[in-house]
Amino acid sequence: MATSIDDAVKGFRERCVKSILDLVILRLLLEKPLGAYEIIGAIHNKSGVMLSPGTVYPTLFSLERKKLIETEWVSRKKVYKLSNTGRSTVDKLSDAYLQAHGEIPGILGVQGKAITAERVKNLGRNSEA
Repeated sequence: MATSIDDAVKGFRERCVKSILDLVILRLLLEKPLGAYEIIGAIHNKSGVMLSPGTVYPTLFSLERKKLIETEWVSRKKVYKLSNTGRSTVDKLSDAYLQAHGEIPGILGVQGKAITAERVKNLGRNSEA
């Protein structure tokens, strides 16, 4: 039986993936063109997070509107692939993510320390966290 802590952790992981879903999809499409359900499966395999089509399709539509991805029909299946603009954008978005991710230790108050599960667990409990 899952505890409320397990549910909280699962929800947090899902929110983290959703918050960078556009980048996750673009990085997956760097490898090869994929259908929507293949994208959902790849995200699940890599992160353990199972997203619904109702979460992924709007992001795909948004990326297509921004001309970062293109679609084509292959054997009656819609396949998504990076556009030239998407290829040139994915590294910039990755850099922006890494920069923001690098600022998190300062936000959490653990600047200059390795972020471990134990340190995150103890945040706010003592000054040694």
